[in-house]
Amino acid sequence: MPLLIVLESFEVKESIPLYRDLALAIKNAVILIVRRGFVPNAKDKKFILKAQLELNEISLFENVFSTLVPFRRQEIHSIKTDYKFTPKYISPFVYGLVTYDKDFIGIENYVVKCLQNISLEQKKIVGFICLIYHFTQKSVPAEL
Repeated sequence: MPLLIVLESFEVKESIPLYRDLALAIKNAVILIVRRGFVPNAKDKKFILKAQLELNEISLFENVFSTLVPFRRQEIHSIKTDYKFTPKYISPFVYGLVTYDKDFIGIENYVVKCLQNISLEQKKIVGFICLIYHFTQKSVPAEL
């Protein structure tokens, strides 16, 4: 079974070691390269996945999430009216948050498991990287 590798803000110069390591390990992989930001000319790109939902997607999300949590149907259907003046904020994340409300799990447990066996120095580095990403919305180059 091939590996799925998701790379954010991947630079071409970083591809050579990755491809070499995959070849040495004799691993097949699907590589998804994600770049965040505004896309001035979407016609140049093969695939564009916007953060906000399109109008036809909103109905699909309403139906699916209303089926998953029927007692939150009214809140789910009110998302598009609550955000009618700021439609760019209507995203899958908002639907998950509104649908599951206080039961929304998020990624906290995942992060805790990933960080539980690293040193204090490594935790500080991860903390700095998180702060940089949070305030700049840009990935930190691996060289740092």
